[in-house]
Amino acid sequence: MKISLKLVIFGILFICMTSIGIQQTFAQVSDSQPDNYKIMIEIVDVGEIDLGTGSFEMVFWIYLSSDEINFNDTPPPKIDYVNAKEFTIITNRTTAHEYNAKISGTFFLDELTFRSYPYMNIKLIVIIETVDEKIDKVEFLIDKPIKTEVLIPGWNYLDTTFNVIPYSYNEREIREEVEAESNGKTFKNKKEKLDWIEDEITKRLAERLEHDGETYSRFIFTYQTEKPFLSSFVVGILPIMIMGIIAIVTFVLDPVRQEFKAGVIGGILMAAVFFQVASVDKIPSLEYLTLQDKIITTFYVILIVMMTELLAQWKYNSANNQEKAQKINKKFRIILLTIAIGVFIILNADMIYETLNCWLVEICNHTFY
Repeated sequence: MKISLKLVIFGILFICMTSIGIQQTFAQVSDSQPDNYKIMIEIVDVGEIDLGTGSFEMVFWIYLSSDEINFNDTPPPKIDYVNAKEFTIITNRTTAHEYNAKISGTFFLDELTFRSYPYMNIKLIVIIETVDEKIDKVEFLIDKPIKTEVLIPGWNYLDTTFNVIPYSYNEREIREEVEAESNGKTFKNKKEKLDWIEDEITKRLAERLEHDGETYSRFIFTYQTEKPFLSSFVVGILPIMIMGIIAIVTFVLDPVRQEFKAGVIGGILMAAVFFQVASVDKIPSLEYLTLQDKIITTFYVILIVMMTELLAQWKYNSANNQEKAQKINKKFRIILLTIAIGVFIILNADMIYETLNCWLVEICNHTFY
């Protein structure tokens, strides 16, 4: 009887302790769940897009809301605009479950490349995180999208995207690791390679969340725009083409008119130099050639060939050897065409290789699969 009573008491104590442990476990699990905040951006205006500094001005509304948290009791998390050069809060309003703020600031552009300049396709990006709370405390959710297309003089609207990702501040090491792996893989084109890199980085970041104390929920707003093709061509390419046509027409003139040809070529050379200087002032110093640089370089080579031919003609005209001067002019026409095509191919070898590689991969996929 005493044994039975002891067993009953022991059983009751065991059940009570087990219940308390389960309740504590559920409480810990509940406490570990992050607070969810819906977030959205609405553009008011886009100011100057400065390609020289790689920045742009933007005014927008940010909307932050939560169905579960009362902002009168618990203030909304402090917002950090990660890629902002500077910003000011024009006005803000807080209600029980919503926080709205009008922001004006200067932000840095994303993935800015000038390889196709004067043709430009850029992304105006705003990156938002919380100041202190990591992803285990605060997590953003994308709210209902708002129409964000605005008129930007000199630019055409392409697309708008909203993304929420876990961002770790050791992402740089992960990115370098993934990019190194991508070099050993085969892709149909550059876009497929970039998509694979971003997907792989996101997956690996998600795998490291439990072990990384510096991971934040990051909201990324991207507004993609481009320079109109016609205006880019007229401003950046057409002047060089006109100068080239004038130079070539001068080149095929009668070899006897040397003074006239020398004057025209010299004037065109000065105009090309001034045009290039004016174009360079609009963009930062680069370690690679833009499309415009490649065209101007090819044009300079053409002018050098023309001046070489002009010197040869001067020699034979001084000796009154008109027949030889005519032959030199005809030979240099072939030389000029060959050198111009060769220089342009050499300068664009990377682009030609990438295009041919994409075609070959596409052909092989259709043939064998």
